[in-house]
Amino acid sequence: MTARWWWLSLSGIGLIALADRLAKLLSLQHQTFSFDAVLFSWQYSLNQQLALSLPGLLSAQWWGIIGLLVAAGALYYVWQKRHPQSFLAACAFALALGAASNSFDRLFRGGVIDYLTFSWLNGLTLNLADILITLACVGIVWKLGARD
Repeated sequence: MTARWWWLSLSGIGLIALADRLAKLLSLQHQTFSFDAVLFSWQYSLNQQLALSLPGLLSAQWWGIIGLLVAAGALYYVWQKRHPQSFLAACAFALALGAASNSFDRLFRGGVIDYLTFSWLNGLTLNLADILITLACVGIVWKLGARD
């Protein structure tokens, strides 16, 4: 990955994370606002469960702390990498920002603020940070699997 693409990737990831925080603030201020598009609808939801609304054995605050540790670990990986301008480092950066955004919600709101509802996926509700985390994990598994 060239330096130019590296910085464009990080900028794009950062803008998505910033858009997630702004969308969460908008959703929080206008909880009754609803918007229907073709593929999704915009609707406030406070997810006090784990990812994909799976029940958790720990409180939201503990999951927030665990998420921040995951974010710190991902950033440490980027910092320690000998070739920081790599696909894996970009995935770790995306994972860190997504985890940090959702962890902030868990620590200070008692759950993750979700706002995108996909009725064609059985009503799955998520946010941009969830998408960052998912794409980062898929990218890490794909890249590590490609080494074999």
